[in-house]
Amino acid sequence: MVVRVVVAASAAFVVLLLMGGLTLVLYLNSGRPTRRPGNPGPNRPDPFSGKHTQAADMAAELRRLVDPVAIPLPQFPPLETPRESLLGDAVVYDVDLRTANPSTSAPASGMRLRISLPAGEHPAASLGCVLLPPPGGSAISGHELYDEGALTHVAAYLQAGYAVVEFSLDGALSTEQEVTMAQVQAAFNAVRESRAGLCNCRAALEFVLARLPAVNPARLFISGHSSAGGVALLFAAFEPRLKGCIALAPVTDWTDDVPGELLVQMPGLREFSYAESAGLQRERPKCPVFIYHGTADENVASVGTEVYVLSVRALGQSVTFERGIGGDHFEAVNTEGVPRAIAWLKSLPGE
Repeated sequence: MVVRVVVAASAAFVVLLLMGGLTLVLYLNSGRPTRRPGNPGPNRPDPFSGKHTQAADMAAELRRLVDPVAIPLPQFPPLETPRESLLGDAVVYDVDLRTANPSTSAPASGMRLRISLPAGEHPAASLGCVLLPPPGGSAISGHELYDEGALTHVAAYLQAGYAVVEFSLDGALSTEQEVTMAQVQAAFNAVRESRAGLCNCRAALEFVLARLPAVNPARLFISGHSSAGGVALLFAAFEPRLKGCIALAPVTDWTDDVPGELLVQMPGLREFSYAESAGLQRERPKCPVFIYHGTADENVASVGTEVYVLSVRALGQSVTFERGIGGDHFEAVNTEGVPRAIAWLKSLPGE
């Protein structure tokens, strides 16, 4: 079977699975089909309440499927000489963990990192640090490190005085015209083994602690947009060392985005789609959370974020949630969401 990857006008990747005469559509990257079941309110039932009940019944298993704590960390290479950044006066370290893990395919052992530091000298423990996973993943795939400068958030965090660590997520799918079903299965296997990317997040955090003495261990943050926003929220539920989490137009529920045929082809996918959905985990974030979502987002409907905020607040979690009235999935996030996120970050004690 051949899987064709088509670049849609919305910058989303659409995978068409051709099985005989059957065509399925699976949305990857940040272009998910928009769901609009209505905003929950006091007189309107939560549209995902059945899922939450089912997820609560499976809470222990859902935690086990994505908790990265039992997975061994990869070896970390030493930092090489930095280079000049394409983003002004910052300096950049390029890191490929494969150089220290040449004979293993264990989770996170082949990930790449790009570490950007603000210009100037930085005494020990003088910098805050933002971990930045890549958007563009899906329920069954991770994503490679983007080209330098592709994510505008990096420059914004650098200008605010923070170190930024971009990193890849295991299970990237090729964006060439055709990939095979075997490659789709391999991508899902990698995502599952990496605990929905949390092994990558944890490795990035541990690398910072091991190799960047200028970073203050008490000032570690994670930020993500779209699918990476969901990864950030999920990591915040399992990592107590974070000082804060920023999620911009996040994907909080993957369960409706998996075609039925894939559930047949990939045993365990249904349960894992629950586990990797931050909105269905019973674990709440262990740090302050900021969420921005545009009300006119046609890629990831804001109602999912509304439901997530209600659910974690019901668990006692304080969340700062800001709606971008009329905001879309891309431009509004860059022009409105990121500045609001940085203002929130700067409002935290010690920042």
